[in-house]
Amino acid sequence: MTAELVSVGEHDNELATLVGHVVLEATTLDYWICHLVATVLGDGPDQWRCYWGQTGQALIDGLERAGQHDERLARLVAPTKSVVLRRNQVVHGLWFLDPERGPGAYEIARPIRKSDDSDERAVSLADLHQLRTDIRRLDDYVYVVLSTLRPLRQYGTGELVECTQLILPSLDEIVANASWDVSAGLG
Repeated sequence: MTAELVSVGEHDNELATLVGHVVLEATTLDYWICHLVATVLGDGPDQWRCYWGQTGQALIDGLERAGQHDERLARLVAPTKSVVLRRNQVVHGLWFLDPERGPGAYEIARPIRKSDDSDERAVSLADLHQLRTDIRRLDDYVYVVLSTLRPLRQYGTGELVECTQLILPSLDEIVANASWDVSAGLG
């Protein structure tokens, strides 16, 4: 394989935009998952901060503990792990053009924690679009579950609204649609 390191300032505009969206949207998702975990575990109103800014593994661990109390959170573990692993690759990886695979094809190399090896993956712009779709699916699911656990304020009026019957979106496609292998773990 012939790959060229993408120099600073030479990134494709669509790639840079997609990576930026992944970062912003995944950060928002992390924020709401922190609130969800703290709510289910019965922590105080500010305990979500214990999860905020921690590693992806800490977030997954919190979901696993909370999943013991609420099956809806147990169902979040595998798809969240898939999204976190791919997000970490996108954010912490070094991007290379992969001209042999055609336009919009890249390879990402990321060092493996506590190892001399690296984790290398072939990724396309379509893969990043899929990751954004998966993040939005998770965000919808988290919002619905959180809405059933505590009253939310109505946008514009500030009135408390309690939701008890909302339809959960499906998470099944997130892991199935993960376009690059995420079996290497969170590291």
